[in-house]
Amino acid sequence: MTCSICEDTGWKTITIDGVSRVTRCECWHQRTSQSLVKSARIPRRYAHCELSNFEIHTDTQRAAHQKASRLVDKFPVVDKGLLFYGDAGVGKTHLAVALMKEAIVRKGARAVFYEIRELLKLVRDTYSGSTEISELDVLRPVLEADLLVLDDLGA
Repeated sequence: MTCSICEDTGWKTITIDGVSRVTRCECWHQRTSQSLVKSARIPRRYAHCELSNFEIHTDTQRAAHQKASRLVDKFPVVDKGLLFYGDAGVGKTHLAVALMKEAIVRKGARAVFYEIRELLKLVRDTYSGSTEISELDVLRPVLEADLLVLDDLGA
């Protein structure tokens, strides 16, 4: 369906103080966000994860949710990242994916998700000689990401 505002050009005309200007249309922002979320490698089992549907049952979860929300609000001007740790099933991955998606949608962040064992296997496979992919080819998206989520770091 064609955008009724910009007719799929991605640009819309606005008037500020009597001067016509162009700015990006909301449909362009939406398409860009969808593309960034898709390229973030979020596993399907976590596709539903949002900050708004994170279930808070403890003070620790509440504090983690607040810190995640603040990180998104301040992004990209953050001086350090977040490390979520705790027992299995308390929502660490949900919260990490949710803040990543929120940073993508609200801030246009280039983000990537990796389960640490998978990433290490991909790097290790570059040394086997059975692939033409180099270690740098595997690590480039990790190194170039604005936001990186490494899941199961302690596994």
